[in-house]
Amino acid sequence: MSSVPATVTVYYPFHPLVNHTLVVITWPRKPAHAVTVKHPDGNAVKIPLWMLQPDAASFHLSEQIELSAGALSALVGLLTLHASTMVEVQSQREQTHATTHVHTRERIRNAKKTANAGSPRTKALRTDDASHSGTPSTDSRRKR
Repeated sequence: MSSVPATVTVYYPFHPLVNHTLVVITWPRKPAHAVTVKHPDGNAVKIPLWMLQPDAASFHLSEQIELSAGALSALVGLLTLHASTMVEVQSQREQTHATTHVHTRERIRNAKKTANAGSPRTKALRTDDASHSGTPSTDSRRKR
């Protein structure tokens, strides 16, 4: 078994700690996992092993994307699922919006009907027979 290095260097150019040499805290048991290192601020950080390989520094950017048929199929599936979910969400929002407005309009109509029902309006009176607006009620004026 090979020995675990005391320090590692980050070679992946898009990692914020690129070209930093960091102290290893724990080494992963499986190569697919991450190394735990001491961040310059003192915290523990996990970095994938592949970002610590010198090969991670060399990459090629191209104008044209190359995807395998399986990756492309999976991408189409995800986009289709996302699009159908967005249609459902939009439909639910529209239904909720319409329902809310219908209920609001019904409440307004009912309030107007009640107000225009022709029933005589009554004033709430205080115990001294005056209305809440501070003016004496018609009954108390008659008594004088």
